[in-house]
Amino acid sequence: MIRDWIRQGAAWDRASAPKLTAIEVRPERGSVERASVQQLAAFARYSDGSVRDVTEIALYESNDKAMAEVDDRGLVKILDICGNVAVMVRYQGKVTVFRASIPLGAPVANLPPAKNFVDQHVFPISKPWNSTLTALRRLDLSTSSDPGYWRPLANRGRNEGVSCSKDADKRAKLIDELLHGPDYADYFANKWTALLKIGVMTALTSFPTSRSTPGCATAYSPTSATISSFASCWRPRGP
Repeated sequence: MIRDWIRQGAAWDRASAPKLTAIEVRPERGSVERASVQQLAAFARYSDGSVRDVTEIALYESNDKAMAEVDDRGLVKILDICGNVAVMVRYQGKVTVFRASIPLGAPVANLPPAKNFVDQHVFPISKPWNSTLTALRRLDLSTSSDPGYWRPLANRGRNEGVSCSKDADKRAKLIDELLHGPDYADYFANKWTALLKIGVMTALTSFPTSRSTPGCATAYSPTSATISSFASCWRPRGP
């Protein structure tokens, strides 16, 4: 391709040349068994409506190489660890993500009734909830990556209260409580930063570090407090 461009005189694109508007990956998501492979296909969309297959020249990167590897032609190799993994696909400054769930393969039972479209997608790839305590542990893992082992005294009263409660909406109320807690914000700020390669530290270090900087009403240094303020932006807001 580069040789052809040079033979043509290495001309610049005309102002009317189609511009890249988006990149798509197919499939976008899926459930992939352990020790199997999934071929991805990448397509570039241009401003004139045309679509180009860029599978062999796009860049691919797994967010967890212990769970999945991907080669330079978009072939994803799933390893032996269950969970969720993502593969980022990049082409000329555009980014998209393939998301895969890797199931354990155990039969699923004893799930609560689906209450929304999220439940309808999550339950088919979920493990059984054999007890209320199992459900609580998984809720902690899903919202803060903390199974509760590190805060046994704080969680013991909550767990006992939920287990004994006869409230039909106790599950929904607990989920709302966890989603509005600080652990959820911190966990998902870190999770999405790693997944999407957001340059948070670059933005932070570009702030002036002296509070006496002329023309600056407030100046910041990239401290943990500043990073936490970024994390707070991820907290869900009430209606």
